[in-house]
Amino acid sequence: MKLKSFLILLTFLCLFACGQSAENADTNTPIENIEVAPDILENNDRSSKLDSYKWRGYTDIVEQLYKEAMKKNNKLKELNEQIQNFPKKQQDSLDTYTDYTQINTHYYTTVMQRIGQIKDSLVRKDLQKLILGHQNAYEKNMRNHKQLIAEINHKSSQLNEELLIMKILVSEKMMRNYQNDEIPDIRAIKNLNKEYDALLDAAAEFSAIPKGMNGG
Repeated sequence: MKLKSFLILLTFLCLFACGQSAENADTNTPIENIEVAPDILENNDRSSKLDSYKWRGYTDIVEQLYKEAMKKNNKLKELNEQIQNFPKKQQDSLDTYTDYTQINTHYYTTVMQRIGQIKDSLVRKDLQKLILGHQNAYEKNMRNHKQLIAEINHKSSQLNEELLIMKILVSEKMMRNYQNDEIPDIRAIKNLNKEYDALLDAAAEFSAIPKGMNGG
């Protein structure tokens, strides 16, 4: 099941990377064709950028990158909306089932409490047997329903995990763009290093301890 889900996800990501029509290029840019760093990391005002992030731990940069990717790819945006809206669709679809099972559960709990109030033990046992038989038949009739509900709950958890994987892989591509496009110019660092060497050489002329001044 995991292998199948992973293959499905890889298939989506391959489609996700394919080009879309030129007329929709501005809003439908496939992730693999994005040649610039993410906008949220391109702020030229460093103080503003650090103010926005400050790498404080609670800033979810993965989520921010994923949201930007959705702005650039309608297919991803539509899929994400379907996934986000599906719990509501599930709830609406199962409303009748939920009401039905809750009513039955409430009935059996209540009727057994009432039977427990009967003082005649023989009558009480006969009624308990009757209701338990009735409940067993109900449970048998609902067996297929419950099995499907268990499968749906499992798939719901699985879909949440697939969404998490999507966000990780999409944000990874966005970060690769940032790393490739925005790598700092090493010349400035080299110049700084050379300036340190010059300052150290200049300071050495005034910081060398003359021979014979070692207190000996």
